Amino acid sequence: GPDLTAAGQILERGIVQLGGTAQGHVLLRYGTVLLLQGRYHEAIITLQDARDALKSEGDLNRAGSASQSLGFCYANIGLLQQAESCFYEAKELLGNDEQWRPELALAVAAERRGRYDEALQILATVERRFTSAESRMYARSVRANLTASLHDWPQTATLEQEAMER
Repeated sequence: GPDLTAAGQILERGIVQLGGTAQGHVLLRYGTVLLLQGRYHEAIITLQDARDALKSEGDLNRAGSASQSLGFCYANIGLLQQAESCFYEAKELLGNDEQWRPELALAVAAERRGRYDEALQILATVERRFTSAESRMYARSVRANLTASLHDWPQTATLEQEAMER
């Protein structure tokens, strides 16, 4: 796989050297590396800086991506309310074609908080509104996880198989 440590070191040097309009983009990439490394607290600080820089640069789509990744960080350390806030912000900032990503993240957060009906409603909305192969595959995967949480094992197996086939 990719060498995340080397990538992080390169991006960290780039943050110091660049500044200006490219800084938000580099911070986003570095924050993503930290997230993938499981360094959630460092990633939170970096992604907050990235989101703020990208907003001030007028790059709302990337600011939305930073908010989405920030939400994943919070979810991974158990701060689900903060995660949901980030996912809602990502939904506001991302373009229409990408809004399914924070929507599905909101479904997962609802499931983790035991709000299964809400998670199912969000999934139904995503499946109705978005038709790309990628959004459908992710929606099936989220639905499979949700049905497993509800102990519907036959349906879980079917959904997992469908997600893998597409």
